[in-house]
Amino acid sequence: MPSIALGNQSPFQKLFDKPPPLQHLRVFGTAVYPYIRPFNEHKLQSRTVQYVFMGYSQGYKGVICYNTTTHRFLLCRHVVHDESVFPFGHSKPSLPSSNFSSCPSSSFKAPPIVVSILHHVPSLASSPVPNLPHNPLISLPVFLPLLLTRSKSGIVRPKPFEEYQCYLTTIPSLHDAAEPATYKVASQSSVWIQAMREEIEALHTQDTWDLVSMPVDKNIVGFSQAPGLDFSETFSPVVRHTTARLVLSIVAMNRWSLRQLDVKNAFLHGDLEEEVFMRQPQGFEDSKYPTYVCRLRKSLYGLKQAPRAWNAKFTGHLPAIGFTVSHSDPSLFVKHVGSDSVILLLYVDDIILIGSKDSLVQEVIDELSAMFEMKDMGRLTYFLGLKISYHDNGDIFVCQTKYARDLLAKAGMDTCRSCTTPLYDSTFRFTFQLVKRILRYIHGTLDHGLNFTSGSWDLHAYSDADWASDVNTRRSTTGFVVYLGNNPVSWQSKKQNSVSRSSTEVEYRALANTAADLAWVRQVLLDLKIFLPQPPTIHCENLLALALSSNPVYHSRIKHLDIDFHFVRERVQKKDLFVQYIPTEEQVADIFTKGLHGPIFLRHCRNLQLSSSAGFEGE
Repeated sequence: MPSIALGNQSPFQKLFDKPPPLQHLRVFGTAVYPYIRPFNEHKLQSRTVQYVFMGYSQGYKGVICYNTTTHRFLLCRHVVHDESVFPFGHSKPSLPSSNFSSCPSSSFKAPPIVVSILHHVPSLASSPVPNLPHNPLISLPVFLPLLLTRSKSGIVRPKPFEEYQCYLTTIPSLHDAAEPATYKVASQSSVWIQAMREEIEALHTQDTWDLVSMPVDKNIVGFSQAPGLDFSETFSPVVRHTTARLVLSIVAMNRWSLRQLDVKNAFLHGDLEEEVFMRQPQGFEDSKYPTYVCRLRKSLYGLKQAPRAWNAKFTGHLPAIGFTVSHSDPSLFVKHVGSDSVILLLYVDDIILIGSKDSLVQEVIDELSAMFEMKDMGRLTYFLGLKISYHDNGDIFVCQTKYARDLLAKAGMDTCRSCTTPLYDSTFRFTFQLVKRILRYIHGTLDHGLNFTSGSWDLHAYSDADWASDVNTRRSTTGFVVYLGNNPVSWQSKKQNSVSRSSTEVEYRALANTAADLAWVRQVLLDLKIFLPQPPTIHCENLLALALSSNPVYHSRIKHLDIDFHFVRERVQKKDLFVQYIPTEEQVADIFTKGLHGPIFLRHCRNLQLSSSAGFEGE
């Protein structure tokens, strides 16, 4: 209802900036035909009879119908309205004094609901309606049966969205913080005017375009680009999360320095190979050549090839200062000066630098600042959505507290009750209740994250699989985690691509996937000239899978496997990989394949270096 506090507007109109929909409202006292088939004694009875529409129920989803012949009230969801007929215009119902029948069906029982009948009913239609008798307010105990489809047969249609909650109330706050949608709106703010002037000045400094007359054979068609005409390749590599965690682990184990740089107006540095024209920016047209257009020399934000052009520009300058690119990750670069090293990670315009000497890192920063306009962000605190904190002893703590809080607030569960495990058993089904339980677990672990510590330079992994865990497709789940020392740097929990015939097969497939990931991590370390004292080790709990990975044993259960899954056997035979047995209770990867109970789950979390942020500093 409208409120004075809301400027005589309803909450709906204040929230959505439009009047509330009233299409569902019907004229009071008109004819209505409810669906009464479930309450009939036999199939030959009529599916509906004429009732009088008496309004909407407050406790149930349905309309209140009144039968002028039997003097019974009915609550029904499935009705057909006829607003051209007013049954009270032909007969005046007399209010019964005492006896009320329970419901059309003797088998239906419902609690009595008090229905208040007013002594005067205002007319809602243009046609005249006779006034009801001026009786005082009477409270009548009336049984309102709930008409449910298929109730006689016992079949109830599932309601997949019944438990969903609407959280559209978060939209106004998001809208208030949004950027202006048009130049006209932005030009009314002094803050945005100043920002636009600074951006235009940066564009002129970079010689981003030349003003030319509009070519006769060209036409500016707005925000559209044609492949092969004004752009070709658009791919631009970004650093992998595994690489970032691997670098953080190296920093924690070596106690190296960790710095972050930001390139100002990064995309404006990229050189364009295609010929692209655009109109002059609105509000900043050249007074001498107002009809000229801009022929771009540099890339701009919004161009499809802009990320690729910037990446090519930046990486093209790195060899000149001694950096070489990794063969395993094109966003990872390393520079060796004698026994010292500097490692560079590139993610669009964010740069991470680590090195064995602070002086060597500062030298690289000075060289990059001479090429591009850089902003030294100091010690790394936020990267790829990860918050980085530090301990006095050199340990590094990584968490996603901000993202988790935003996720809970969006779902309206920021004040929910916490739980200790995200999945309560291994036979779960994906339901909305399960999603809520996962959010409850996140609520209880907001300050938890990964703790990167120092340790021995050994590379090992845990591999596990859950056979036919998907009850719908009967596909199995692969889970593994890769450690560098004490620090987990790579993990996976993924459903396998095909159905497996035995637990041995799924464990063997998981071993092959783990071996492939281990080989990649080892290659990254070799690119950084970090040599391990011994080959990597995989821990597996299936003895037959271990035998298959170590010896060319023929077995009927794996004769149909693809050749690529025997990759693990080849690595073992070349002594590039070891496989070892581990008991089930010590299998850390078990947490990635199924739901576990509290004590086992918490023990594996500790083995994964999951802990709270107590004792760490964000700066």
